[in-house]
Amino acid sequence: MVMYGQQNRLEEMHGVLDEMENFRFSRTRKTFLIMYKAYYNTGRRPEAAMVQELGLKRCFLVTFKLTYTT
Repeated sequence: MVMYGQQNRLEEMHGVLDEMENFRFSRTRKTFLIMYKAYYNTGRRPEAAMVQELGLKRCFLVTFKLTYTT
């Protein structure tokens, strides 16, 4: 998922999320950070804000910009 996010291959990144759901892996704080960073770096700020809200909804209270670096 990190590789797809760094290469701006968002469709494949969503495929990884679908596979995680198929095998009943829950999304973690790191998953939300990777998704946020991928959207933010591609200039898709509304989607990045949506991911941030989803992370907050699942009680991952983090500041995304400061905690995840590549």
